[in-house]
Amino acid sequence: MYTYDINKKYYFTNIGVIIFMKKLRCISVMNVLSGLESIYIDIKNNNSGNNEVFIPLLEVYNDMLLKKDKINRKNLKVFKKYIKKRNIMFYKKNKNNFSIIKNIKRCKAYDYENALKHLEVLVKANDYLIDKIKENKEVEIKIMASSLQNYPSYILSRGICKEMSGEEFYNKYLCYYPRIYKTPFLEEYKELFY
Repeated sequence: MYTYDINKKYYFTNIGVIIFMKKLRCISVMNVLSGLESIYIDIKNNNSGNNEVFIPLLEVYNDMLLKKDKINRKNLKVFKKYIKKRNIMFYKKNKNNFSIIKNIKRCKAYDYENALKHLEVLVKANDYLIDKIKENKEVEIKIMASSLQNYPSYILSRGICKEMSGEEFYNKYLCYYPRIYKTPFLEEYKELFY
């Protein structure tokens, strides 16, 4: 005979809600990282010499990245408003990166906990990039953006970085800028990749 246990139903419902909420946080982090990747590509391909327009965007992204595990649907809505206000053209181009619903199917499995560890590195990298933009070092800006553009893909385990080990990624991409300019760049975070 089948018996109905209301406590079990409640338990499974809570588990379902917890799993769904974690999925939403994963999608939110994915959206933020996808937008950041787009900024790096835009900076690398920018030929106008007007890189100052990217400073407010990078600062807003840094604020969001510093929230780490508090990146969620609610914060993403506020973040979207800030991005819209700072650079409407960037927002229009990357509108899908700010939609949880559109990205539910697109979200591939990635290591969420590992991604949270890398957010601090991205903040530091953005700070370096902002400094170079303020110094107006055009070629250095492009090379730094080029070395960073695949970092979000590496964190999300997608694209050309999907099969790469941390060591391979670090040596191929993040070491690109220091190899050319003989200057330290994110070396203090090397252990995250090895």
